[in-house]
Amino acid sequence: FEPGDHVLIHCNHETLKYKDKNGNDQAQTTIGLKAIEEIDEQTLDKLHKMNDTGWHVYCCMSAITSQPGVKRPHRRKRDISATRACYVDIDKDGELSLAKIHADVAAGIIPAPHFIVGSSPGKYHVSWRLISGVSVPVQEALNRALASRYGGDPAATDASRILRIPGFMNVKAAYSRPVVTMESGGEERRYGVDDFKIEQTIEHDTVVGADVG
Repeated sequence: FEPGDHVLIHCNHETLKYKDKNGNDQAQTTIGLKAIEEIDEQTLDKLHKMNDTGWHVYCCMSAITSQPGVKRPHRRKRDISATRACYVDIDKDGELSLAKIHADVAAGIIPAPHFIVGSSPGKYHVSWRLISGVSVPVQEALNRALASRYGGDPAATDASRILRIPGFMNVKAAYSRPVVTMESGGEERRYGVDDFKIEQTIEHDTVVGADVG
């Protein structure tokens, strides 16, 4: 994120539920929106205490427009003030997908990721910081291309996607509360769309790159 950005933090509880208007069980959720400068040790301590009592902790991968007076902030596409990264959410064959990413980096097809986050055993989300000014449609086209090439979740390519924050536990019942890990790397600079030599499409129009097989 950049100075002045507002970050949306989304928490939902593993076991606490409520009934929606159709009578279906839904996870209890709490959503906060803070300027990046306001996310301090007190904020993180509160989130860790929530995490210890069964709350999953995520943040939106794009900066969100300030919403003063709104009790439950939105993260619709029209609420995005700026895209800050592209990403792929890998929930199966994680090691094989990472190996392909590293091979493509070595071949000069894509730049090295800035962050590789281990969200649960064998599952990852990989992200690359983007230059300012990348529009939502272009960012989502790049996300789709990454998901297609590296076996990512095709449903996790929207610009308003929430992903797990490193340092917090994944409290799903199937796991023994592993801590979400992160490896950082890549270049100091943010990347542009042209740094990714993979085919990207916006509404069926090719915008950059070529099919590299």
